[in-house]
Amino acid sequence: MVFGYPLRSTRDANLGALVLGTDAPLTPAQNSVVSTAVGLLELLVRQRTSGSLAPSQLATALLLHPDSVASGGTRQLNGLKDLLAQSVSSTRSGQLRVVLGIRPQAAGAPDAPAAAAVPAASAAAPGRSGRSVESPVRELLEWRRMFDTKLVEITDYGFAAITRLKVDDALLAGAERIGWRLVIGSATELSGLAEAYQRAWSLRGRVGTTGGSVRVDDVTWSVAGLLGNEAGAMLAARLLAPVLALAPERRDALLGILRAWLGENGSWDATAKATGLHRNSIRRQIGTLAELLDLDLNRAQARAELWIALQYTDGLPGMRAAAEAPVSGAGQPPQER
Repeated sequence: MVFGYPLRSTRDANLGALVLGTDAPLTPAQNSVVSTAVGLLELLVRQRTSGSLAPSQLATALLLHPDSVASGGTRQLNGLKDLLAQSVSSTRSGQLRVVLGIRPQAAGAPDAPAAAAVPAASAAAPGRSGRSVESPVRELLEWRRMFDTKLVEITDYGFAAITRLKVDDALLAGAERIGWRLVIGSATELSGLAEAYQRAWSLRGRVGTTGGSVRVDDVTWSVAGLLGNEAGAMLAARLLAPVLALAPERRDALLGILRAWLGENGSWDATAKATGLHRNSIRRQIGTLAELLDLDLNRAQARAELWIALQYTDGLPGMRAAAEAPVSGAGQPPQER
């Protein structure tokens, strides 16, 4: 005997069927078990069906009505939140994160974030064993599985995903073990996803420089914090190269004067007081620095770049910490030098 039990949606659409074969009619107890199984299967199939269909509905809604997130009515916005929640196996009020996956060799950031990049056919994808495969589909499915989300795009640098997961240390270690580095965004909601993506994007250069993953929540949001020690040291070495090539005593004295002058916002009198040098001497030394560096120090951009570079000179080979490097004349009454 063969029994067929349709598995239906809440709107009575047929989503599948449970087919049983038996040698005799089902007993009341067996019928009860089958009814329970059918109910559970219907719930599971409905969840899978709605979750599979949600991403395409969400994409269509956002493509046709891109301003709906910012200006949509309550009903429309709640509809988008429901579709988003189904796409990431979450609830409407659940927190989300943007995660960028970066191949170390592709970590250099291009000029602007791409909305959607077509993956190269040879893009290496992580297999569960850590071995590479040459299938963008396999790669996409792997990241969807790892981050429990259907919202993943393959990009020229790796991938971008929206997930409900917190991305704990175990998950991060798993991605790094197979050669990837992650930028893990802060918790946000639907309306904050675009900003969260931009913040994560801004840290790609740091990942490329340090070779390590980064969490947005752990970053100090300043130029120095975003630049990082290695990139900062590289900037200092290139921008200040003519001064760094001088004899140590002369080098340290000029850098000390430059640091004091910039710190006093270009004030000759304040710099003279801070260094113990005469203001005319300060003018001559700053003029020498401008010639050596081939920069117009009257320009705000030049001053800003030099100030940032000076924050990283301590890490350069053979350099003393700024606090240890004396400025010629410091601690003495201002006088002509």
